[in-house]
Amino acid sequence: MRVSSGELLAQLKQSFEAFGASQGEYESAASSVLGLERWGFDGLGLIEGALSRLETDPRRPPHVVFESTDLLIDCFGGSALFGLVPSVERLYVNAWRNNGAQATVKNCREPAFILPLLVKVCERGCNAAVQWWIDGEPQLVHRVRIEGGGGVRVSSQVWEGADVVACDMHVYMSRDAQGLDGVESNAIGPSFKLVQQRGHAEHLACFQRSTVSAIEINPLLWQRLEDIGRKMLVPATVQSRLGAGADAPPQKR
Repeated sequence: MRVSSGELLAQLKQSFEAFGASQGEYESAASSVLGLERWGFDGLGLIEGALSRLETDPRRPPHVVFESTDLLIDCFGGSALFGLVPSVERLYVNAWRNNGAQATVKNCREPAFILPLLVKVCERGCNAAVQWWIDGEPQLVHRVRIEGGGGVRVSSQVWEGADVVACDMHVYMSRDAQGLDGVESNAIGPSFKLVQQRGHAEHLACFQRSTVSAIEINPLLWQRLEDIGRKMLVPATVQSRLGAGADAPPQKR
């Protein structure tokens, strides 16, 4: 089925609010899912796989340790969908002040959800590169580069490596796009094989299509989101309306 971006965003907000998230959190999370989908990173597929766990898992705020201009963030097994906005903003400030900063994010599920947050700060003229590992057979390393200034440019790669041992997500940010070249070149070993590469033109085409046409969504996922969102609705009964709207008429004596 197809829905508009506005319909999808509104439904995601309602569903995430039903998780007990604060207004800032559920609005940011909804925007991240939509943003990831619009840039061609299958945000809907990612949320579909994580929805049951997100509905029941307690959300523990990430713990942040400051090390000079760098950050060490522990998500305690939580999703990148919630709680990372302050850390990304802090990383942006550090990068702008020092012409470069980085963060290591540990124990983070669905790391791709950090991408829309990075796109947002790069719209202010910063540049970012992020990489994360997907365990399995084969082991995959995802790398995304986001260049700001005069319009955001997004490009991505997926590498296959048999000797991947790290499992943390690494985020690099710099005022100068060339400042990302060194850290990116050190991240891929000689035994790695490039299995997918998408340039800015391909990601931009995905974004532009979502702007002028509806977004395709699995009907079962849409139904699941609606079911979760209904928990925020109040039954239309006389009892539920008490205290709502105008003051009740005075009692007769």
